[in-house]
Amino acid sequence: MSESDDIRMLDEQGQEVRIPRKEWAEKVLPDNLQRAGDNPDALYAMIMLAVRDKLGAQALDASARLVEIDPNHERAIVMRGAVLIQAGQPEQAEAIYQDYMAANGPSGAVLTNLAKIYFDRGDLDLTDKTLRQALGLDPNLDNALGWYGALHRQRGGDAAYVAAMRDIASVPGAWRPYLWLARDLLKKNQFDLAMDEYRAALKVGRLPADGMTQLTGDLGAAGRIPQMLELAGPMYNPEIHGPIAGLNIIHALLAVGQIQPAEQLLGILERQKNPAVTRLLADTAAHLRQAKQPRPTMLPPDGAAPGEPAGA
Repeated sequence: MSESDDIRMLDEQGQEVRIPRKEWAEKVLPDNLQRAGDNPDALYAMIMLAVRDKLGAQALDASARLVEIDPNHERAIVMRGAVLIQAGQPEQAEAIYQDYMAANGPSGAVLTNLAKIYFDRGDLDLTDKTLRQALGLDPNLDNALGWYGALHRQRGGDAAYVAAMRDIASVPGAWRPYLWLARDLLKKNQFDLAMDEYRAALKVGRLPADGMTQLTGDLGAAGRIPQMLELAGPMYNPEIHGPIAGLNIIHALLAVGQIQPAEQLLGILERQKNPAVTRLLADTAAHLRQAKQPRPTMLPPDGAAPGEPAGA
């Protein structure tokens, strides 16, 4: 078994650890599911890891328990359906999704997962219709929006993709479609138009953490550092937007020589003591120390006056 088959996780210090897949499936995952007990957040997190690693069938009992104890019934139903799908029971998953919406009304998250069932059956028209219904309820559903755009791009190319994003952007409260349109424009080097899309997103209201992370990450990757600082700098709040967007901003500040603001922001993130970014914070601190080092002064050769080229 190669290292690529290992399960990767972070320990309490934020360091990556690798667990052989067989050990994870046969020992670690069952133990962790049992240890989660009746804590719905812990149980949900472990089931999500199982689904991520295509081991949802081993969490059938745990997902049924989650439905019983989780006050967030919607997420429990979504996770239960995902587990049933991986266990080869898509009809049962479809039934619990339909039953949930019959009792509680339509749900964007539930509809997105229902679309996966239709897609696996090869019904692309119903998949598209169901995704559009989900996005009509919540136009900022990340997975649904990216998938919806990809389906339209496959069918009609870039023009169909843009039209699909514009359609969802017309839904009240939409901000994520503008980020996807901006990303597309950045790839085409249409930077001014991309900035228009970012400003349209920001007009809707304060971006959540993943939105700010996407904005800063995409602009940074495109080398648009001043533009990133212009848009994100005044709005960034570590408590709201999380550490990744903050790290993107720190690197942007270092790139333009703003050492002190970068140092201040790094201190704020370090005091949050988030183990998931321990290594990233340490790497950024090393970059900061390097940026603070004075650059050596080039001395003139012997016999040459300062400012006078040698041999003059």
